Amino acid sequence: MSGIFGLIASSMTTYWAQGAAMSGLPEMIGWVNGVNYPDYVGLNILFTKMVGNCLAMGAKLCVGKEGPLAHCGSNCGILALYLPGFPF
Repeated sequence: MSGIFGLIASSMTTYWAQGAAMSGLPEMIGWVNGVNYPDYVGLNILFTKMVGNCLAMGAKLCVGKEGPLAHCGSNCGILALYLPGFPF
């Protein structure tokens, strides 16, 4: 099962959302400082980061908790600005 979980997590990251392959902290710091990362924000990135990180931890791979959590939080915050009906 660990191999299957790792294969699913790596396949999602490699073929569907390449922006989820990074830790998240350096990209978030660069985003706040004004550097444009085109594959940093998106629903597919958020979904892949959340599900892929859970599957990678289930596969007992060495992944961190703080970087992906900061990446998911910043994605949720940025995507909340684009909700319909909220004039931000």
